[in-house]
Amino acid sequence: MLAPSKLKVKKFFYKNPEDLNHALADFICSKAKETLSRSNVFTWVLSGGNSPLALYELMAKPPCCFQMPWTKIHLFFGDERHVPFDHPDSNYFKACKTMVAHVAIPSENVHPIKVDRNSTDQAALDYELELRDFFSLDIKSSAFPMFDLVLLGMGTDGHVASLFPQDPALTEKTRWTFPVQNPGMAPLHPRITLTLPVINNANDVVLLITEPAKLSLVEKIIYGRQSGLEQYPVCRVKPRGELSWFVSSVKKSEKGVNCCF
Repeated sequence: MLAPSKLKVKKFFYKNPEDLNHALADFICSKAKETLSRSNVFTWVLSGGNSPLALYELMAKPPCCFQMPWTKIHLFFGDERHVPFDHPDSNYFKACKTMVAHVAIPSENVHPIKVDRNSTDQAALDYELELRDFFSLDIKSSAFPMFDLVLLGMGTDGHVASLFPQDPALTEKTRWTFPVQNPGMAPLHPRITLTLPVINNANDVVLLITEPAKLSLVEKIIYGRQSGLEQYPVCRVKPRGELSWFVSSVKKSEKGVNCCF
């Protein structure tokens, strides 16, 4: 898939994570409502790790939990650690504990990566087959699924999902999912990840940044303050639709706060 000729990017800056999460929750509710005005389902890929947990907790509370038409929403996962579903490092476990178990979403609308397979290779293949079945794209099709919204965090090394610098998964061109045996960051469990062609075929991608330790890299990327930025996986996120940065704790001298441009 070719990258869009002109990437559509929006950047939203907030004084603190609380303001950001409220704004992002409203954004997601609006995207779901907008999508469901012309479609029967809203497909949302969840981010893993700890960054989105406060957002998920917010989505599970009023008013968001009542604004989201959960019976028409399907949840997927951008990546997963190859650990049991009840393991504290499991992205599925974290999402269930903070949001999924507290909202009225049918169990069949939640699509975790099956970690009970013997290997990450098999888990990756099985998840691709599940996605192909959901999107009605058989194994012979060269098309990629088109998710409505992909939520991503970013590591201090610039990784997104489980796409780490210099890992073979980062340059995969045809597969939808890929096993990652040696992640470049803790927790050091083998993982399964969606690939860039899948992420970049989404209608909307959101990058969620709330940790101060990541701000120096965010500034380099957003303001182009370094050459060779393609070394960072996040810089290869170029969706067919719109890319939105949601960043908290920005310096007040940098374009202000609680603003977008």
